[in-house]
Amino acid sequence: MTFPHLPASDRKEIGNLALAWGTTRAALLLVGYLSLHLLPPAGPRMPGNLRWHPDRAPVLEIWARWDAEWYLLIAERGYAGSREVLRELPRYREEDASGFFPLYPIAVRWAGAALGDPVFGGIAVSNLCLLAAAWFLGRLVREDHGEAAARWVPWVLFAFPTSLFLSAVYSESLFLMLATGSVWLARERRWWVAGAVGGLAALCRPLGFLLMVPVGWEVAGDRGRGPLRFAPLALIPAGTVAFLLHCRATYGDFLAPLHRQDRWRGPGSGPWRAFLRFFEDPQVHGSHQSGLELAAAFLVLAALPLMFRRLRPGDSVYAALTVAAPLCTSLWSFGRLTLAAYPLFHLIAIPCARRPWFAPAYLSLCLPLGALFMSMFASGWWVG
Repeated sequence: MTFPHLPASDRKEIGNLALAWGTTRAALLLVGYLSLHLLPPAGPRMPGNLRWHPDRAPVLEIWARWDAEWYLLIAERGYAGSREVLRELPRYREEDASGFFPLYPIAVRWAGAALGDPVFGGIAVSNLCLLAAAWFLGRLVREDHGEAAARWVPWVLFAFPTSLFLSAVYSESLFLMLATGSVWLARERRWWVAGAVGGLAALCRPLGFLLMVPVGWEVAGDRGRGPLRFAPLALIPAGTVAFLLHCRATYGDFLAPLHRQDRWRGPGSGPWRAFLRFFEDPQVHGSHQSGLELAAAFLVLAALPLMFRRLRPGDSVYAALTVAAPLCTSLWSFGRLTLAAYPLFHLIAIPCARRPWFAPAYLSLCLPLGALFMSMFASGWWVG
């Protein structure tokens, strides 16, 4: 594919993005497909998990596990309809779907109607959003650390060990696109559009309202206007409030998502809670006591001081809050939830461009882990 009317730099950027996406997604697809046929399925070992959609072709089915079932349920039945389904399942409460915010299921429903299959629609939405997220993040990195670092962004993001969730029927890639897009629009001084996009992000993930921090930092830097310049920031938490009002109307509980999180992840305290909980019953990998998640948490926390030294304060504070929030309850899904911390990928891209050894070391560590996680996920085992 050629783009003769684009500048050479843009054509090179598109080619790099396409190559990174194509090679990493093809590798994950191959690993997942082979694992589905060669590894024992997790079903007999993990009974009782929600199972909503009927099986699809293997190339689709490997991307629709665990939380994907919830998104597909909400996409088809809505929150009110999901109450009737969950009422018949003793493992769940009828308000448990409130833990999954609505924007991604809406997108899956529309894409599924257009493409003829909700699973295919969800995969298409996730991958298109993934490409857009990498493009926006590349723009942010280029502005602060140059073209060389920006070229590494797709490889850093797509090779991350839990990047399979960015192509699966999960909301991570949609949120990442909206988060990076909102910050990029703020840097372009398009305040109201940035606030509106941030509000959509808050309709996508529970911590979307934290985008007030990086967007607010950019607004604060525009000192030529008065205090009213902060007004667009109100659009970001408006997305969260809108969904909470919907929960009040549907479940009779304004804080239904928070109460559901308490039941699933456990009550919260400080960010030390996850580590104390791990040592109650350490495991190599599991839900709340995963050694793999513990290692990921230590690595990400170790990166935070570097982030505050090298990145913009708004981005760094946002990343710190995004990382600390899940640690207040559990290590459960920490590696996946870290995908929302877009400044982490910005930080990793910098030494990839400046240290000849860093990128090979990063890829050598992350790609095998990503293949392992994909093989587990495709076979129905818990990953994150």
